[in-house]
Amino acid sequence: MTDKQILWLAPEIWAVDGSVSYHITNQLRKKYPVLCCNSIGIRRPALKGSDLAKAFGRIKKIFYGAKEVSPNLWVYSPFGVPASMGAWTTPVNNNLASWQIKNMLRALDFDLENLLVWVSFPGWAPVLKSLNIPPERTVTHFFDRWEAFGRVDKDFILELRAEIMAQSGAVLSSGLELAEELKAIHPQVSYAPHGLDLETFSPDPQAERPKMMQAISGPIAGYFGKISSFWLDFKLLLHCAQRAPQISWVIIGHVDFISEEDQPAVDALMALPNVYFPGFINHTELPAYSVHFDLGLMPSKDNSLTQSSAPLKLAEYLALGLPIISTIPQQYGELTDYVTVTGRDPEDFLQAVLAQIDAPDTERQRRRQAVASNSWEQRVGSYLEMLRSAGIDI
Repeated sequence: MTDKQILWLAPEIWAVDGSVSYHITNQLRKKYPVLCCNSIGIRRPALKGSDLAKAFGRIKKIFYGAKEVSPNLWVYSPFGVPASMGAWTTPVNNNLASWQIKNMLRALDFDLENLLVWVSFPGWAPVLKSLNIPPERTVTHFFDRWEAFGRVDKDFILELRAEIMAQSGAVLSSGLELAEELKAIHPQVSYAPHGLDLETFSPDPQAERPKMMQAISGPIAGYFGKISSFWLDFKLLLHCAQRAPQISWVIIGHVDFISEEDQPAVDALMALPNVYFPGFINHTELPAYSVHFDLGLMPSKDNSLTQSSAPLKLAEYLALGLPIISTIPQQYGELTDYVTVTGRDPEDFLQAVLAQIDAPDTERQRRRQAVASNSWEQRVGSYLEMLRSAGIDI
């Protein structure tokens, strides 16, 4: 254990099992005390069920204080106003969220002189400025192109992104394309691909099927992850499911956001007898379901968000030995050769699915081997080496 301590300013809610923050902080805590602060929001919330539920959930967590979720790792939910609601939020968050975090750091005996701040979300810019940690102890780490999410002020988010980068001694990016773009803005940018929870994603395929999977017959084309109009091409999925009733289409995950344009397709999908939406499944239980897929789906829309993303599910599908069919060439890096990219024509995508299901699959072990050295422990170790090479005091 070193005398360094880490303040992790998260882009999401840490308790979302399987999130990038969840994995990285669980590795960092083995060497450093870590306080992880849940996101204070990036977009203007809507007055409807899903957003209201998130808001009440955040408010409830405020009163819990910092919770020690694992040895050496605390999670805290400060209250702040989403930065996307406008520039007026800056002084509010500067005074409110910063005050809460400083108090919590003191309560946990974190020393600002030994503190390294690891920020992965532009909305934290005013808090980062208030903490006044020098660049050699400040890291920016991007998992997504935040300005590309819907219902945000793109220009304002880019301003905040520039602010946190200006205060950082090093920048990490999980997407290769975004890393190359950021090198024009900051002198110390490194490509930092995601890791993989190898232990969790090595289930026994001979184990008894979960009850829900026992009811599904025929070959299974499966997806797990966010169910959102920002990411998924629901019209393409509807075309495929209607044209191939002999295939069971299993879509696992939390319904995050469905646009008005996509709602009819989602409603039609949910009405089909060969389409299954089991809802959210805990990350640690997910492989027991997905190991029974015949292939993994990545039916992404083609936009700046998906083009620059490096989806965790790619390595997770491969760890399960699954062939992968994708609509677009996302940031797959060294794993590109293991993905069949079809383009966004629904019929082309369907034909690739049918071809894969009809062909004998002799490549499962090779796919598993391709990600056998991508553990989160190894990845986070490489991140720390990148940061030391960039002059970060860690």
